[in-house]
Amino acid sequence: MVSVAAFILLLRYRKILTEPVVAWSILNGVLLFSGLAMTDVNFAAIITKPDNVPITMLIFSVGFCTWLGLRKGVINDERYARGEPPPGKGRR
Repeated sequence: MVSVAAFILLLRYRKILTEPVVAWSILNGVLLFSGLAMTDVNFAAIITKPDNVPITMLIFSVGFCTWLGLRKGVINDERYARGEPPPGKGRR
């Protein structure tokens, strides 16, 4: 339920949250939290098992791809609002 609410908030405030400075701040916060979590011996033993490493990489990959898609969408929406074509599509 919390993840659904967070995703809805992400979509609602996508213009602010996809700004590079904000996105870098969120990433740094997640990395700090992950680093602090690694100080727990049991958590570190579980997360560093070879079959769990791809899952950890997947979490960050999904976050990056979600940010990238939303960022490009925000940029495209702004161009559309100004009456410009999407990036890479010139007027002919």
